[in-house]
Amino acid sequence: MELPIRIIPVLDVLHGITVRGVAGNRAEYRPLVSRWCESADPIAVAEAIRRNFGFVTLYLADLDAILGKPPAQSLYARLHSLGFQLWVDAGIRTAEDALRLVEANTGASSSIVKTSHRSPLSPACNDFTIPKNLEGAGEGMGGFCVPRTPLTPAPLPPPATVFREAKVAEGGGRGESPTAVAMTPASKNLTRTIAVLVLGLETIANASELVRIVRDLGSERVAFSIDLKNGQPMGNWGDSPMAIADEVIEAGVKRLIVLDLSRVGMGQGTGTEQLLTDLSRRHPEVELIAGGGVRGPQDLERLRACGAAAALVASALHDGRLL
Repeated sequence: MELPIRIIPVLDVLHGITVRGVAGNRAEYRPLVSRWCESADPIAVAEAIRRNFGFVTLYLADLDAILGKPPAQSLYARLHSLGFQLWVDAGIRTAEDALRLVEANTGASSSIVKTSHRSPLSPACNDFTIPKNLEGAGEGMGGFCVPRTPLTPAPLPPPATVFREAKVAEGGGRGESPTAVAMTPASKNLTRTIAVLVLGLETIANASELVRIVRDLGSERVAFSIDLKNGQPMGNWGDSPMAIADEVIEAGVKRLIVLDLSRVGMGQGTGTEQLLTDLSRRHPEVELIAGGGVRGPQDLERLRACGAAAALVASALHDGRLL
């Protein structure tokens, strides 16, 4: 099936497991239930997405880091080692946060608990426990496991070198090539595990921090997410999404994500079509990515008509409504 715009599957990871986002109310998030995977383990989910759809680029929302905890470095490194290209939102607040993240030793242990890659129904689950705030995965869930103690995962075979991307090019929108990038020393390090560092309006401190990050990493390795809740900007940048976009683009950002968290997982569409249309007309040089509430192919067609080059998708993929 040929898609009208590029799809970037989303992994929302909380306490080391993949969760299903619901209207941005993170206290309500529960372990992912997917028709393609019986486990909520992030590695298992990523591999199921690749196996069933061919996607190798993933958007990883590190919810623990967004909430102020250390980023899940070992998870990033493991996914990268398996051949995945990662867009990572790790709750960056300052330029120092960004540089610490990209310069960190990717082989070092991190704050996340490593998860087993056995079937969640295997006897090994006797050694695991479920975080209390993530109980209640829902009927039909195949089960999931979170270890009490870190495990050393068994060696995996090298990832395949060629994957189909559901007939959508991996390079991004508007003819952009991901390989033709002039990289600063910091951005060269960034490519080790993170292809694109996502900076969210919800967490980043101010425009001056954004300017420093773009300067240090290079605009091609950064995406800025205009985080909305019921149409209103989050954070403390003001109440006009267009004015915020103008300021961000002036700082050097060339890739904008437009995401209304109140629409996430609700299956009601993104609700940002007019903003995308206005942004596309005002800044045609900027790559636009839509997210939150995509229901199916018709939504992708509408987003393309609004100027979006790509869409962040989770629930519609796991429910089988998209492909």
